Amino acid sequence: MKNKASGIIVGDYVLGDSEQLELPSNARHIGWLTAEDLQSLYLTADILIVPSRWEGFGLVAVEAMRAGLPVIASNVGGLAEVVEDNATGILIDPNSVQALVDAHQ
Repeated sequence: MKNKASGIIVGDYVLGDSEQLELPSNARHIGWLTAEDLQSLYLTADILIVPSRWEGFGLVAVEAMRAGLPVIASNVGGLAEVVEDNATGILIDPNSVQALVDAHQ
């Protein structure tokens, strides 16, 4: 994340302890949120990125799209079913950091 961009990592499942992630100063991990808090966060966000390697249904993408957010999501599981590539969002290879970078630019 360069320039004025900032990021918030939401959820309890993060590879390793978030304190060991050495997040840059413009990123933070806030853990699990209630549905109400998540909806509030959607209203202040500019984009939703879901870089999952597996995903059951992809409800978070549906909720974000309903709130008007563009979505970048891994082309896996339910995400590939709810995000229409280059229409309602961008689907990326879940194993490619470069694909995520390219989609975000």
